[in-house]
Amino acid sequence: MRVTNSTFGSEFQDEQDNTGSLHLMGQITGLLTSHWKLHHVSLNATKNYQVVFEVRKGPGSSSGGFSIDDINLSETECPHLSLQIDDFEQLLKTSDKETIVYNPQQYSTEGYAYRAAVLLNQTAVGLFVQLLSGDHDNQLRWPCLNKQITLQMLDQTPNIQLEMSKQRSITTTENQTTSDGSQPIMLLKPSTTTASSAYLLQ
Repeated sequence: MRVTNSTFGSEFQDEQDNTGSLHLMGQITGLLTSHWKLHHVSLNATKNYQVVFEVRKGPGSSSGGFSIDDINLSETECPHLSLQIDDFEQLLKTSDKETIVYNPQQYSTEGYAYRAAVLLNQTAVGLFVQLLSGDHDNQLRWPCLNKQITLQMLDQTPNIQLEMSKQRSITTTENQTTSDGSQPIMLLKPSTTTASSAYLLQ
């Protein structure tokens, strides 16, 4: 059985407006799961605003339910992508050497094609960002310099005292290298180089 969770927003024009203008902000569709799903929704409002959640289940019976928790409002921009890995601790322990989990290809607001990945090595974890050949490569500036990337490892352990989240921001430059000194933080045009244009954060 599939479940769809829709998020609607309604902005009120003034104090006399009791209905607002309802519109769809975001939607999650998937099979039933026992894991929490992380979801970000961009909100652009200058007046009083109301958020409405709607859940619809597909055909078939179900003995489960639907829960929403940890709703946070932030003035920062929503992440461009999220790569969620369930049962992470077990997957890390049983992973082969240098197992890599990729997310699908994405495009930045400027048109650069890229993907993120998590490297699992039993006792260590690394995060990659890698440029890919995209539809707009011939119109973009190369190498891809002075671009800031923020990577965050978010631990969703229920006990907040045991959480081990980590975040780091870096800027692509000609002279700066990765934390292990192995690769320059300078992303070249993927179609013109055989070298990996990825860099690693551990």
